[in-house]
Amino acid sequence: MALDAMRALQRFNPYLTGPVLKGIAGRYAEIELQLFPESAKDVELFLLDRNLAYTTQECRRFSGDRAHAVSVLSLSWRGAPLKLSVFDPRDERLALKTSQAGRVMDRAGIAEVGALLRDAARQT
Repeated sequence: MALDAMRALQRFNPYLTGPVLKGIAGRYAEIELQLFPESAKDVELFLLDRNLAYTTQECRRFSGDRAHAVSVLSLSWRGAPLKLSVFDPRDERLALKTSQAGRVMDRAGIAEVGALLRDAARQT
């Protein structure tokens, strides 16, 4: 499900993060993606064009010692909760944290998530 969402949002350079990436998510866990579009409005237009209803909130994230507000869009993706954190494209190469003293947020791109799923399928 997460990989499908990432592929659909590919033009916004998505990265999977959170419990789903760590493999500790429950059945109804929220899929968390970080996006790095040229414009946050592009993501909103993408969702509106596909009649995907969403809610918006702001969240604080840190890169290095710099704090900045990030738009977070929450929606349902094929019946699963999806949270999209929309960053500035320049932040893609930075180590992002949830707090100034916090750990760096682990994340994986489409190729990495695909490889993780293939490895998991081989092990079962």
